[in-house]
Amino acid sequence: MNGRNPYNCAAPGNLFVGYERLRQELLNGFRNGFSYAILGGRRCGKKSLLKQLALDLQKMGLAPLTPLPRFLDMQGLDRLSPGLLFHQLYTLMVDGIDAPSFPSGPSDRVYQQFLAAVKSAKPLLDQRYGSD
Repeated sequence: MNGRNPYNCAAPGNLFVGYERLRQELLNGFRNGFSYAILGGRRCGKKSLLKQLALDLQKMGLAPLTPLPRFLDMQGLDRLSPGLLFHQLYTLMVDGIDAPSFPSGPSDRVYQQFLAAVKSAKPLLDQRYGSD
């Protein structure tokens, strides 16, 4: 044994059980093109649920779509600002793609910078994942 406790409930997703009906409803919704946000207080199981949903999506498959689970921890951003939020969103969108990094510039134009960065990364995203 490597000294690691296999029953450690503090590790998100470790030995996840439950929420079968909720997970099935979410998976059906994903199949129908719906999006969801998982909201809740600290340490209530949001990340564990999301990790299990990612595993469920990989098992289920949504051909011709490819699920790309991404986690955005708002509390983990520490000092939230529009620039930091849009930088993180862009970084998650282009994860695994050799896209240009998010530009830095005046904070009053961060949304426009985000839109421009996504527009410039779109051909790379389309090439990697398809146009839809």
